Amino acid sequence: MQALLIFVLVLVLLLVVAAALLLRRVQGLESRLAPLARLDDLDKQLQLLGGLIERREFSVALQAKLTEFGETQARLTAALAELQAAVTAAPVAHATLPSGDLLGLVREHLVEQRFEAVHLLTDAGQLEGRSGHVAFEARRDGVLHKGHAVLLDGAVVEDHVRSAWSTFP
Repeated sequence: MQALLIFVLVLVLLLVVAAALLLRRVQGLESRLAPLARLDDLDKQLQLLGGLIERREFSVALQAKLTEFGETQARLTAALAELQAAVTAAPVAHATLPSGDLLGLVREHLVEQRFEAVHLLTDAGQLEGRSGHVAFEARRDGVLHKGHAVLLDGAVVEDHVRSAWSTFP
């Protein structure tokens, strides 16, 4: 029995020594892994820096586009100022229009008011000078409209328009 007891004590002693060695080995590995844990923090910091760089590059690209838009706007403003100066300096062009062109003026006036398929019912010969009434039929949003435009000295001064369905109840 004594031999069995000695055998068990030796076995327990070996197990304690092995556990102590394994514990020491684990502590050594943990001390070696501590710098590697900092690598995880470095990875997170690199991702944050990458995001900042991307936003910076986007910001630079956006700044370049905004500068380009500003320059384009300045050119457009200058061109519009030149155009406005040319328009205000030009004499009234339709004051000397022949009667056929007066009908074109009425057609353009109606198109500007979103009418389509404009059909002028008044002949150019019916106009007295550069004034008179021009009857028309036109469509807007698919609805037929009838009316007349009043010309005075070669300019459309007013128009009277009704939808066809309101004329015939």
